[in-house]
Amino acid sequence: MMFCIVTGGAGFIGSHVVDALVAAGDDVLVIDDCSAGTTENLAGHLASGRVAFIGQNLLMTAGNGTWRGGTGSTISLQTLMSGRVP
Repeated sequence: MMFCIVTGGAGFIGSHVVDALVAAGDDVLVIDDCSAGTTENLAGHLASGRVAFIGQNLLMTAGNGTWRGGTGSTISLQTLMSGRVP
């Protein structure tokens, strides 16, 4: 089992990548701003707890190595890489 990060995972192609990773037994973090996709593509996986989702444009960082989520949460790159995503 691996921990995988899929950018653009809420889109058509990305959600199929997520499907394959979950089917292989992996845990997945999806980072997507949903500009071209929707979380409906991930609904079953999100409900199962095998997939976590961050609604964020990767180009929109706080300038100090952190992402600012739409709910005001801040997630550091170190936390993402450790696999301990809240």
